[in-house]
Amino acid sequence: MTTHTYLRTYLLVVFVAAALAGCSSTKEMSSDAVSPNMQIDGKADEWEGKLYIFKDQGLLAGVQDDSANVYVCLEGLDPATSRGMMRGGVTIWFDPGSGDSSIVGVHYGGRRLPPGGGNEEELFHPMAPSEIQVLHKGNVVAMEVPSVSSEREYGLKVALRDSGGAAVFEMKMPRKLTSTGFGLARVVDRKLSLEIETAKGRAERVGSKSESESDEPGGEEGRRGGGMRGGGRRGGLGGRGGGERGENRGSGPESVSLSLRVRLMSE
Repeated sequence: MTTHTYLRTYLLVVFVAAALAGCSSTKEMSSDAVSPNMQIDGKADEWEGKLYIFKDQGLLAGVQDDSANVYVCLEGLDPATSRGMMRGGVTIWFDPGSGDSSIVGVHYGGRRLPPGGGNEEELFHPMAPSEIQVLHKGNVVAMEVPSVSSEREYGLKVALRDSGGAAVFEMKMPRKLTSTGFGLARVVDRKLSLEIETAKGRAERVGSKSESESDEPGGEEGRRGGGMRGGGRRGGLGGRGGGERGENRGSGPESVSLSLRVRLMSE
């Protein structure tokens, strides 16, 4: 192989590797220190300025942590996603990076959608359920935990409610194994992977705004700043995709997933 050919091959490999890295669907983000008086109540009051915008999924997402717990908040960015969250619930898979056996999933609210979505009639009525499903690899339900005693027995607490016109989901996940053997154990290098699954109404968009018409700048997903709730828009960086979604009408929900790689604040 000539020097010229070798150089071309090397540059091609570098280019392909960079392109593959840029196509990764996992979003990198940082956690925040836990807000004072943190409460898991389905209200995002403690998350002002700590939520990232993910327009393609129609979600706001944020993570806070301390040495004892990891806190996760999701908020519907549009009416269709909020309805999907309330009807289909939310599933979060936690991967602390210490092996497949340490991956644990938690589902709360409604019914988990099959791959590709489902019909509106297949989902539960949008009311908070009384039990939390703890999942193992392969979507196997390991146990169902009563929400009223989940914090006392497992250190786990969740809430899902319609807060000012937007669905808000909150969760407290213990970092250390409790006496019942539940928790994240050790998070390798303080990097926690999250796979978030929920539902979104599938239909034509009515009154949607294109990216060129949006009053938020485009680019990478960014934090949402402080401001109005319940339909009002907060300042901050915009996300990828086609601007703000309008009201959805028509057929049933589709599944929505969001992969996050979170750098935790605490050891």
